[in-house]
Amino acid sequence: MNTPRLIVTAILFAFAVNSPAADEKSDELKVLDRYIGNWDGQITMTTPEQKTATETSTNTWEIGGKYLQVKTASKLDDSQTMHLITYDAQKQTYRYYWFNSAGLTFNATGSWDQAAKTFTWEGQMENGITLKTTDHFIDDNTRDTHVVVKNGNGDNVFEVTVKFTKHKA
Repeated sequence: MNTPRLIVTAILFAFAVNSPAADEKSDELKVLDRYIGNWDGQITMTTPEQKTATETSTNTWEIGGKYLQVKTASKLDDSQTMHLITYDAQKQTYRYYWFNSAGLTFNATGSWDQAAKTFTWEGQMENGITLKTTDHFIDDNTRDTHVVVKNGNGDNVFEVTVKFTKHKA
């Protein structure tokens, strides 16, 4: 075996030995379990104009239970989105990646407030647009989501609230 292959093999072995088992979730990942399931949303947009619509989402654990995958279909703009959410133990923060059917992407960092039962997500797109989302879990089957998107000047571009209800199993 040549030296470069030996080094790569050693690195991969060390990574495998020091990584938690695929079915072993950290406490931080367990917090994300509250998102799991199929949800129906009632959307109210207030900016740039008043509109209402519906949204559905299917939320599952993927990639060995390390990434929460959220797939949505919104009647607000007939779009589809996919989100990947995880906990980054090295950076000690939640990570959120968002992709939509119009080709837009976004990533954010987040924090969990156990007392308030609320996730807060904040990030910035390449064009200077910022996004802040809060997900408040009222109970195991209900959550309120509030999204505010601002331009580089700090003006609201888009503001929406969604009341989600989980499908009964």
